[in-house]
Amino acid sequence: MSYKQSEAYKWYLDGEDGNRHAQLPPFELNDAGEIKVAPGEVYCRFMMDGTLCPVVKRFSNESNLKSHVKKHLVGGVPVKIKGKRQGANNIQENFEAINFYKNLKRAIEHLDKDQVLEVPPTPSKLPATHPDAPTPLVDKRPKLPVTKTKPYRPKYGEMRKGAGLKGQAKCDGCKDLKRTECPPIFRDNSCQVWLRYRVHGIEEELTEEIARPRRKGDKDDKAAPGEGDAAGEGSGGDK
Repeated sequence: MSYKQSEAYKWYLDGEDGNRHAQLPPFELNDAGEIKVAPGEVYCRFMMDGTLCPVVKRFSNESNLKSHVKKHLVGGVPVKIKGKRQGANNIQENFEAINFYKNLKRAIEHLDKDQVLEVPPTPSKLPATHPDAPTPLVDKRPKLPVTKTKPYRPKYGEMRKGAGLKGQAKCDGCKDLKRTECPPIFRDNSCQVWLRYRVHGIEEELTEEIARPRRKGDKDDKAAPGEGDAAGEGSGGDK
């Protein structure tokens, strides 16, 4: 699951009346004095004269937040933001980001007036050239089959075929959990079909609306069941 689908991240996004949570801690700095921005951050936490940046609005995305943060000065010099490698978050990075927002939410919700906020460490992706960067593990699983046109979505029928499932058959994991669909719309490590494929960047933006596009003739907002659905056998609805 992407950190963007976690309840803690949604809590962070909502903020207080659409603005930054008043008790958010300031940005963490690394040994080089660079600001560490967690994946998905959209609120400025730069500390200015003992208080957080007066801009409390939510930026539209992490990139726009970083553009704003770089306008802050320290000793007359624009601040620097810690670099990170490009590409989608892997499983470990998503796990760390989920825990960051979960711990942040827990810390703020249980904070008393006389307590000092215990700030969770900021997760970030080390550049591949960084000396402390771990040796990347090569994921030899097949690439996730996805549609060729936007909005991109997994080809659930093709995923089922690759896993050797026919008809209404389900993997053992989905059987045990009594799921109605195999594979489920979103990645779940209890589903052997999802586990067969490596993580794809489109998963971070995947929503139920994208996965189940409304089709001509539908009477409601859900797509008619068919080959493009998670429970479908083929991939005729995928492009």
